[in-house]
Amino acid sequence: MFRKILLAVDSTSKRYDVLKIGYELAELSGSKIILLHVIEMPTQVADLNPEAEELRFEKAKGLLEELKNEIKDKDVIDEVVLQEGENPSMEIYNIAKRFNADLIVIGRKSGFEASIMHHSIARFLIERAKVPVLIV
Repeated sequence: MFRKILLAVDSTSKRYDVLKIGYELAELSGSKIILLHVIEMPTQVADLNPEAEELRFEKAKGLLEELKNEIKDKDVIDEVVLQEGENPSMEIYNIAKRFNADLIVIGRKSGFEASIMHHSIARFLIERAKVPVLIV
């Protein structure tokens, strides 16, 4: 069914749903997971405040480590990727292509944030990715 499942996690509580569903699918299909977190940092902000960028990286590393520790069978993990970029949609898409993911799993946002940011991420991936996109 699937060989590699990309789990694109953010810092919201939905990351646990993405991890749970993605891990269960990986177990059922005997596939590996790629755990991805994208740090959205506009270039101008990083140039103006390198300390803010370093803090974001440290928080993101901690988030990925926490999620990695939630996974019972560590052998299911193929890659853990921390990616920085101005466009999370494009970063998720590129990582999926780079690692030959068969499925992309992302979390659903709610409220105002969903109508502005996440809607465009989901739409971008659904329209461009050559693999299924599961929104949990």
